Amino acid sequence: MGGTMHDLYEVREQMSSKFGFMNTPLWDTNATKAQQVRHFTNWIRENPGKLQELLAIVKQVSEKRAMQPVRGPVPNTHYIKWSDIQKLPSFIFLWSALNYEVRGKSQTRDGYVAVAAIYNMSAWANWKSSSLGGEERANANAIDNNLNLGALMKLNEGRRRDQPALFPQNLLA
Repeated sequence: MGGTMHDLYEVREQMSSKFGFMNTPLWDTNATKAQQVRHFTNWIRENPGKLQELLAIVKQVSEKRAMQPVRGPVPNTHYIKWSDIQKLPSFIFLWSALNYEVRGKSQTRDGYVAVAAIYNMSAWANWKSSSLGGEERANANAIDNNLNLGALMKLNEGRRRDQPALFPQNLLA
């Protein structure tokens, strides 16, 4: 398959919905890709009758990944420099959202906003949207609505978290 850890996790999630959570390969959040593949291999040895179903799921995930733009220019999108985000008047407020949970650096090595930043902001907005404070809820909803985090996550689906994030052409253009 040549997939990423994200692809392996997606395969496992689909297996979980098909076979039930308890009848899926072990998922160790601290394991390497090779270790995760070994978990799948061991699972197949224990469940040889489900090999064809697993291969169908792998094929589906692989085809989905192949259809997604992960390299090169994508029409009507652009990358945003981290320095441009820092110049925004609301950057001080955005900083906590951009770096929430830190599931990866919010900035790429070459100075662009990373895909991880979108996931961090989405997790932050979800957390703050259930806050008891009305102002915090309003701020979370404003970030979520103004940036349309759901659409940004969909646009960047399949991209590694350390890659520059794709943004619609008119956003901070």
